[in-house]
Amino acid sequence: MSVPANGYMAWRERKAITFKSAIPLAVLMVVGLIPGIFFLKMGPDWLLRAVFGLAIVGMALQMAFKQTVSQEKKNNTATLALTGFVSGILAGIFGVGALVAVYFSKTTNNKQQFRSNTCFVFLFENIFRVVLYWATGILNRHIFLVTVALLPAVIIGMALGRTADKHVDEVKMKHAVIALLLLSGTMLFIRSIFHR
Repeated sequence: MSVPANGYMAWRERKAITFKSAIPLAVLMVVGLIPGIFFLKMGPDWLLRAVFGLAIVGMALQMAFKQTVSQEKKNNTATLALTGFVSGILAGIFGVGALVAVYFSKTTNNKQQFRSNTCFVFLFENIFRVVLYWATGILNRHIFLVTVALLPAVIIGMALGRTADKHVDEVKMKHAVIALLLLSGTMLFIRSIFHR
């Protein structure tokens, strides 16, 4: 689902991509996909949902409490490597690499840079993930048809997101996203633990 959306956004904002950090993150995400997909195939359903809930809460807290990082930390190889690999694991399991978005929210200078870098990394990872999902049998004909049926919703969501991006205050939008992440992550964790 994300391939056409990220492809479009990465192409549209291609001049703002900083390849020095985007390419290593994309490669590290692909490396992290392998253990993530293995866990997706082998892990119990309730545990996957619980871990995902905790991951969402963790990302929300990271967004809420960490400010923009210094130039020295922007170039920190260990942070970049850890972010890419852990994001790859989460993407392999859940199809979500939001740690990369959090990383770029701290290290880019403006919204255009944030958007272009995030979409480029996600596009790269999405393509590899589709191939690996197909090869391991996670992506099958039924899932493919469901995805095609949901495509209009993705297009509508992208259009609404672009409209909101132009008209909603950036700080208010960030606070709303954090609140929704905290709520949804907590609810998912609680439901997974008590409704196995």
